Amino acid sequence: MEEKIINKNFKYASVILLALRSICVGGIFAFLFLNLVYSQTISPLYFKFINEDQKSVVSFLQKIKNLAIFNKELNKSKNLFGKDIENDVFQPDFERNIKIKEFEQVLQKNPQSKDILYGLFQLYSEKGDKIIANKYLLQAKAIDPNIN
Repeated sequence: MEEKIINKNFKYASVILLALRSICVGGIFAFLFLNLVYSQTISPLYFKFINEDQKSVVSFLQKIKNLAIFNKELNKSKNLFGKDIENDVFQPDFERNIKIKEFEQVLQKNPQSKDILYGLFQLYSEKGDKIIANKYLLQAKAIDPNIN
């Protein structure tokens, strides 16, 4: 009687192991298949980049500004498009700095302007200068505590 129970349990265990092995093999196959498919899919941005679309190159350079490879990529792009590409890459920074100067001049005339203070908070946040940004946010909140 005990042998029948042991044989029955052994059959169940064998079936379960076979099912688990099939699931694992199927999962590995699915992973490899999807990996192969996605590795062959090339981003449309890549084609724009290799076809020397200046707008795409500028966008790429703006995104990697803080990385170590930036200067190398910028120099390659200057050779391709000329020195003016550097202006295109840094144009948003130039425009932000001009806005900051304008806002700070207005702030001198009206130091209680919560809108100007909040605008300076946003501009300095975009710039990445969190300390000065928070200073302006605190000043704006002192005038209007409802500012988030």
